[in-house]
Amino acid sequence: MIGAYRAMLDGDVGRSQQLYHLLLARDSTDADAWYGLADAFFHDSVAGSTPEGMTRSLRAFRRTLELDPQYALAYDHVMSLLTNAASSEGSYTLVERDSFASTRAKQGRPALDSVARARALVRARAEAVRTARAWVALQPAVARAHHALFEAHFASEDYASASQEVGELRRLLPAAGRDLAGYLEARVRFARGDTRLAAELVRTTTAGLSGRAPDLPDFGREFVSDVMAGANPLAYEGDLDGAAEVIALGNAIRRATALADESPTIWEQDGVWEWSRLAQLYSAAGGPVRDLHRLWSNLASSARRGRQTERADIAGAGAAAAVGLLLAAESDPRPVAELEALTGRAAAPEVRALAALARGDSAGARRALADSAKRPALPKGEIYLGFAWNDSRPLEAEARYQLGDYRGAISLLASFDESKLYLRGFDSRWGLLGRVHLLRGLAYERLGDADRATREFKQVVATWQGADEPLLTFVQQAQAGLARLRGAVEGRS
Repeated sequence: MIGAYRAMLDGDVGRSQQLYHLLLARDSTDADAWYGLADAFFHDSVAGSTPEGMTRSLRAFRRTLELDPQYALAYDHVMSLLTNAASSEGSYTLVERDSFASTRAKQGRPALDSVARARALVRARAEAVRTARAWVALQPAVARAHHALFEAHFASEDYASASQEVGELRRLLPAAGRDLAGYLEARVRFARGDTRLAAELVRTTTAGLSGRAPDLPDFGREFVSDVMAGANPLAYEGDLDGAAEVIALGNAIRRATALADESPTIWEQDGVWEWSRLAQLYSAAGGPVRDLHRLWSNLASSARRGRQTERADIAGAGAAAAVGLLLAAESDPRPVAELEALTGRAAAPEVRALAALARGDSAGARRALADSAKRPALPKGEIYLGFAWNDSRPLEAEARYQLGDYRGAISLLASFDESKLYLRGFDSRWGLLGRVHLLRGLAYERLGDADRATREFKQVVATWQGADEPLLTFVQQAQAGLARLRGAVEGRS
């Protein structure tokens, strides 16, 4: 048993799995061996994130609980698997009680038809809630179990039940960390569409914590994601300063909950983790340029100082900052060129297209966009946090708009809306929605569709009317668009 566990700690999960299998061959009722095997499956860097690997992990954890229903550690992992499968935006789902399947399209065809997908989602949600309730029944006074039940209800879009669990967490969390429950309630309100109340609750909660990470002995890094989700409604409203404070708090909690024997990664160097998230925030929303310059300078310098094996990952962590500077009113293509040199990889086709347009090379931009269908997959394990978490649609739409392909731009952005963005953790695309509405409005205006253009421009004004100063230029552009449309109507009357 010790040898299998040691192999796991050393990162040799294949060896660990072999040793646990040998233990189970001698005693198939050993709950500790089943748990160890399940954990080795779960943390397998190659197969652990595949439906097949997750299925093996789920089955082994469930066997652990069959042998020992009091094995609380197994609940934690089972809930992680089931909660992700219960999300409508999840990349995998539960096709049988103990089997996962991918939801991603393969060769242009959906992995599951709509009926099978709907049934699988109902199954995953029911299993997630049932399992979390079993954990709560086993440990009713443990906040971690109630947190799992909150996540199960939230993923199931049962927001009333999720709010009830927030109340339980407020009661059970240590006094110093009780206010963190405010981020969970804010996430529920944001999911329900009550953006302003969600944002105000995040601001109040963040101010109360004063940037300090509370002591949470029963938790690992779960609350990092919970806190970071608080940046979403603030980014949506254009409150970049408030969102940056949330990111700083998330980083403080992340550092405070680091394991003593955890292997250091690039995220522990300098301020790479926080810089990369701020780069996502500022590049998506469109400002401030001076902060993007500072972030890219910090990340590029850190990459140059880092070990050769880490240089590409550190620079890739700040890729969004380089692209944000390319998109600025006074476009600066030099950071993207520097990014390519540090990472040893070409920028994405849409980024190359925008760089060509900044040089006045429309033919080069068209050639770059023609390569978009041949986009190479990011090698497994490589870090490259591009603009909008590597969502290519907004940048390609911007390039196509500048090339006069207005229908192409609208087509790319047709599915870019609130319902497709993530509510768990920080999704920088919430801060991009204002610019997406503006680009759609401009494209519709060019096509002569005044009604749709008006709706898009009004959405920009309504969303960002109280935004931070760097974003007001987008509001002014939307207001100018509305004035043009009104003038056109009056001119025809």
